[in-house]
Amino acid sequence: MRGVQSVMTRLEQVAARTQAYVRKHWKKALAIREKIRFSEEAFHLILAGGVGVIGWGSKDRAICWKWLWRAMAGCRSGAR
Repeated sequence: MRGVQSVMTRLEQVAARTQAYVRKHWKKALAIREKIRFSEEAFHLILAGGVGVIGWGSKDRAICWKWLWRAMAGCRSGAR
């Protein structure tokens, strides 16, 4: 039970710090937003780029896991 309480206390601390940070910096973020206005096309282009980067990372991770799995299987069987 003590572990659950410490986790809840930690989450409350993180929430309080996040709220304080947002309150402190929200005006600056709004000013920046006013200066930078994206068109719908620019937003979609940035979004597509982000999806592409995530997809590329997932593919690379899958290839690395496949390579690692095969390397481990080869070591276990004694054959190289």
